[in-house]
Amino acid sequence: MSGGPPARPWRWRCPPRTCAACWTRASPAGPPLTGAWTFVHPALRESLLRAAREGPSWRALNRACADALAGRPERIEHRARLLIEADDPDAAEAALLQAAHACPEPAGAEALLALRDAVLTSLGLPQDDPRRLAR
Repeated sequence: MSGGPPARPWRWRCPPRTCAACWTRASPAGPPLTGAWTFVHPALRESLLRAAREGPSWRALNRACADALAGRPERIEHRARLLIEADDPDAAEAALLQAAHACPEPAGAEALLALRDAVLTSLGLPQDDPRRLAR
């Protein structure tokens, strides 16, 4: 790993189990955050992510990362994707709608709305549910 904050100041903010996830998932949906951890070798990052996905804490780690991004409207799309991985479709659908409204690119907004529709479908909502009508 290279760059990023020193470990000691982060200890009081993130429990040890969530620190690594926050750092390794710092910015998959956009340009790297200033001062974020990055991996020099992509295979290491992928190996760590695969191991984390297979572990029992995947949802909790994604929830911790999503919570860390709360209150940062410029990161709403990233937060929505973390909420999907945290298995919180209700919160993810609301965040995806916000992200679509904030997206400056029409194609990007449509892609976010399509992902939101998939999340709504995963909830088993009927076609006439009011959340399906919100755009």
